[in-house]
Amino acid sequence: MTRMPLILLTTVMVFTLLLCWQPSPSAAQNAGSGVPGVASLQDQLNSGLRARRPQEFAFIAQVAQLVETNQLPRDMVTAIFKWAKKHKQPYPYPYFQRAVQEKAAE
Repeated sequence: MTRMPLILLTTVMVFTLLLCWQPSPSAAQNAGSGVPGVASLQDQLNSGLRARRPQEFAFIAQVAQLVETNQLPRDMVTAIFKWAKKHKQPYPYPYFQRAVQEKAAE
């Protein structure tokens, strides 16, 4: 008799978990990358450069848009991103912004 409530409780918990489970939003985030499980360039830049202010997010969005329209080479942006992250500063964004602006002006 004591096993019946335990089985009932376990069954209710399993059904509750199944009803509440939702797939991760990674599919929507990956729309720009085209590769499942990989964040878009904009998401990578936002998190990797530790963007905090609205103008930083706007600049990163503009860079990502220029890459998507092939006006900026993705390899160049990725190389600058990696270079900026190598600095031991807490926020690599200023290094990235300056380097992208200088390279784009060339």
